[in-house]
Amino acid sequence: MNKKCILNLIVAFVLGNMGLSAYAQVPPLKENKKDAKSLTGVYICSDGGTYYTKVDGKNLYWVGESADGGKSWTNIFIGKVEGSKVKGKWYDLPKGMNGGSGDLVVLLAADYLSFDWVEGTGGFSGRQWKRK
Repeated sequence: MNKKCILNLIVAFVLGNMGLSAYAQVPPLKENKKDAKSLTGVYICSDGGTYYTKVDGKNLYWVGESADGGKSWTNIFIGKVEGSKVKGKWYDLPKGMNGGSGDLVVLLAADYLSFDWVEGTGGFSGRQWKRK
């Protein structure tokens, strides 16, 4: 099995477990005060994209889409929460035109309503995410 097939299987598994489809629009989640410390939700990023996040234990997953519905770029992230940082890997999906991937570390705000880029590889352009 080649790398592309393996990546497609991983993407299908992650998106399926998040209740998302890479080819469907996801309605915005409603924020409530009970979830204020949860990273699960919808975030707007400095790269102009919208990111749909899901936390499962210490794992953080997201699907990010460009403002044109993901036609320019769509990516996923799979990371582990380690204190105030999240460290993981990101991958562009074939829904968009980009084909990058790399490592990424973000720093969580104390209120979990935003996070910031710390370091990364592969040319990831997002730098600041704010809860929608």
